[in-house]
Amino acid sequence: MRPPNPREVREGVTATFRFRPDARWTSASGLVKAPSGETIQTPTPTIDSTNTVVASYASASESIIKLASVASVARGVVYIVTSSQWGDALVEVSSVDPATALVTLVEPLPGIPDAGDAFRGSEVWMSVAAITERALGYRAIVRGGGEGQEETARFDVVYQPLSEIITARDVRRHVATAWPNHPFLRDEERLADIALRASDRVRARLREADRYPDRYFDASDLSESSDMAMLLVLAESGLVPGNVDPTEYRRGLVFDLRDAIGGVIQSNIPYDANADDALDEDEAAGIWSGRLYR
Repeated sequence: MRPPNPREVREGVTATFRFRPDARWTSASGLVKAPSGETIQTPTPTIDSTNTVVASYASASESIIKLASVASVARGVVYIVTSSQWGDALVEVSSVDPATALVTLVEPLPGIPDAGDAFRGSEVWMSVAAITERALGYRAIVRGGGEGQEETARFDVVYQPLSEIITARDVRRHVATAWPNHPFLRDEERLADIALRASDRVRARLREADRYPDRYFDASDLSESSDMAMLLVLAESGLVPGNVDPTEYRRGLVFDLRDAIGGVIQSNIPYDANADDALDEDEAAGIWSGRLYR
């Protein structure tokens, strides 16, 4: 489970961050740090105030439960279920039916909860005010009142954020073609997580090459790279073609991803990095790669 925090924030625009602590905090404070380590903001976070109980339901299971109220329960949000049988368990909601108050969970609970067991909010939300200085490596930090209660999200302030190139829909389309009737097709949160991890792989490769994505590339330029990243993430989840060696298949995808990213980098276009509406000499210079022999 990973909060869908922005990897890039547009300069001059407010952003909201979500954190998922391992336990429910009673209080929270916030910090925003510049890449230099300087604290530039001290926002006040909000702890999800959802507080209801499990209701009696004859067909309840570890993955489907009924609540006394679903008024503030939302898909994709993490909550804490407290049971007298097994204590606290973090659960992410996959779907909510307001008519029946039935909640489907992304992953099963340790057991079927009893009627009256607590179902409470656990996520911490924090709004980061607009930042006007573009740079890489800002941090949004929330701290609870107890020892070790700290969560951090790294983000960059950029001219134009890189949109998510792979979506849950893209992953579903591929899985449906290659593995019809696979359980992943009925798990929207898992599909979204695979898409997010694939996009992160592309970002990581661009960073390794010292080329920041939004400054140089249109998202459509990275479609081939994103396909390779999606196949790699699926392979790590056990979805590989039946006639290949899994280890060699994954290794090949790693090299294919590197080659695809390298091809995009070599076809790089100039970018007005300082946003002065003019290409300076160093901005107008292209990227050339070659091999020198002596």
